[in-house]
Amino acid sequence: LDLVRQELSAALGREMSTEMELHYVRYPVGGYYRRHVDEDLDANPRALTRAISFICYLNKPGWCAADGGELRSYPPGEPPSDVLPESGTLVVFDSARVEHEVQPTGKERLALVGWFHAPAADPGQADVFDEPASLPAEDPLWEMSQS
Repeated sequence: LDLVRQELSAALGREMSTEMELHYVRYPVGGYYRRHVDEDLDANPRALTRAISFICYLNKPGWCAADGGELRSYPPGEPPSDVLPESGTLVVFDSARVEHEVQPTGKERLALVGWFHAPAADPGQADVFDEPASLPAEDPLWEMSQS
């Protein structure tokens, strides 16, 4: 994970702290999580903030759309996008800008969820995430999957 943090820091041109949060999450059948952002900068001013959210799915192979549990994201200015929680898929997105939710799941859903932290931006400083060139593939939600 530290290598991912370093690569994200270089790609975004933003200092990332070595501090991070990490959770093992188990959703039972019928489990879900309502629409939210992971970091509300106005409600939680602090020196270090959640900058980048990541989810690595640990489900058994063979997850399909009928199993539910998709991550639905609402990237700013884009239509909603769904990601199936397939085993080994890693999803990375901006903690403060990308609203997201977990759709109800039809079977147990397992994931490693975490947040890379970064120093809070100065109030007069432009948000690095608003610069299109700062985002890999110009997309605020990145999905990487094992082949």
